[in-house]
Amino acid sequence: MNFTSTILWSDSQVVLAWLRKSLDSLQVFVRHRVAEITSNSHFTWKYVRTDQNPADTVSRGQSANGLVENDVWWNGPNFLRTVDYQAETPVTLADREIPELRVQLIALTVMNYDEFPLLTKFNSFRKVQRILAYALRFVSNARKKREDRLLSPYLTIPELRTALHLIVGAVQHQEFTKEIECIRSGESNHCLNNLRPFLDKDLLRVGGRISNSQLPFEMKHQLILPDKSPIVRGLIADIHRENLHTGSSSVQYLLRQQFWLVNARSTIRKVLKGCVSCFRTKPTTIDQQMGDLPSYRVTPAQAFERVGLDFAGPIFVKQSVRKATPVKGYICVFVCMVTKAMHLEAVENLSADLFLAAFQRFVSRRGFPKEVFSDNGTNFIGAQSALRDLYRLFKEETTQNKIFEYCQAKQINWRTIPPSAPHFGGLWEAGVKSVKTVLKKVYQSTSLTLFELSTLLCQIEAILNSRPLYFLSSDPMEPEVLTPGHFLINRPLLAVPEPSVVEIPTNRLSHWQRIQQIREHFWKRWSREYVTELQVRGKWTKQKTNVRPGMIVVLKDDNLPPQCWRL
Repeated sequence: MNFTSTILWSDSQVVLAWLRKSLDSLQVFVRHRVAEITSNSHFTWKYVRTDQNPADTVSRGQSANGLVENDVWWNGPNFLRTVDYQAETPVTLADREIPELRVQLIALTVMNYDEFPLLTKFNSFRKVQRILAYALRFVSNARKKREDRLLSPYLTIPELRTALHLIVGAVQHQEFTKEIECIRSGESNHCLNNLRPFLDKDLLRVGGRISNSQLPFEMKHQLILPDKSPIVRGLIADIHRENLHTGSSSVQYLLRQQFWLVNARSTIRKVLKGCVSCFRTKPTTIDQQMGDLPSYRVTPAQAFERVGLDFAGPIFVKQSVRKATPVKGYICVFVCMVTKAMHLEAVENLSADLFLAAFQRFVSRRGFPKEVFSDNGTNFIGAQSALRDLYRLFKEETTQNKIFEYCQAKQINWRTIPPSAPHFGGLWEAGVKSVKTVLKKVYQSTSLTLFELSTLLCQIEAILNSRPLYFLSSDPMEPEVLTPGHFLINRPLLAVPEPSVVEIPTNRLSHWQRIQQIREHFWKRWSREYVTELQVRGKWTKQKTNVRPGMIVVLKDDNLPPQCWRL
């Protein structure tokens, strides 16, 4: 009999998968056997289930009794008796499920700019630029004859410019890959659309709107730089140092002469914030959340029973009406620590006798205080010459002895706040600001005698003691607002109504009217400028970590020269 084809049936899906694979994908042993099998082209391979495969009976072994009753062994599978039978298709196995397959090696060229050490090893952009320029010179000299090589110890401008373009190109292809692909394909790029970017020798530049200007090409079409690259932050730091640690606005201006930095303002501020030299010149001092008020501020007491003392000035006063030569004068400010009532005394100079005389006038009119709080003498040490007289007054042994003798006889407890802590005396500092800030503006072109100044201070004192202690209500049925004057005379301090002299020229006023005009100016500016500043708490609103023992800190000392700090 002549057979036209031979059909081989197998229940092994692995074997059938080998026969369907190309020979170069199989390992050596299996590849040789498969090649020998497939060399006979008249073999046709089909799949049969295990329960229908007679060869499975032999390979697994079977007892004699079981073999007698095995119909598949004696008669063959039932599907062979069916004329129109179609062979079953085996389940396709994945490559990882087929043993004896060769490992496919694929060679890829990968460029990872993050691993380029030159852009991340150094913090200085200029240093990276010089290193790359020397490397490019070495490559160029290696391709030239000895007599044509460039052997100068210094880099040329073209070499530095070429190195700069290579660095910028590497950074741009690292950060702006999608943008560059969009420009090359002519698609719209939403990230940089406002800059109208274009490619110039594979460098991304700003298109902008000033292409018709007379500026150089580098300034009209700056190189676009990302904000997250460390080499770009090194460029910002170099420009900052090269221009003597200039501010963020100047750095941004200098940077835009050649580069356009994305998110320039915030990036420059972050870099400049990490400048050690700038920090050491003007460091940020440690502060803490504002503490609770002390007991003497919240305990009921008589007016001026607890007093805060400070000086405002100096201001210039005339010794008499005929002597026009002005001399220094001061204002002694007494503030009640409970009611915020104020008492002002004019002092002709800073001597112990005149200070005690002013204090005696205060005691005679307001009564003996139990406690007096004042600044520490060291708080007056500073660069301002106006504070040196106050420092000498409080640090003289004669002044200290006289104050001690006076307070001891009257049983007055004199307490000073800690040194270099003016916020402990915030209440009287605010009182000094109320008097000094506005009085300096309206008093700067006028010289009064000490008697006229005392009269003016009494009127200013009445104005300040008439200010409300809390915000006014818009309800007309609310009772009269509470002022410090209610604690002094049980009613508001109201001055005698007089006609306004604000609009009258100064040369037409008498001495008394001139004092009235200054008072009106003071009230107008105080109500318009100072009261509105009391609404917002501008500092010390968050709780921060306190200084702990063993922590390294920089001590702020005004007497040390710049760049010198005690650790």
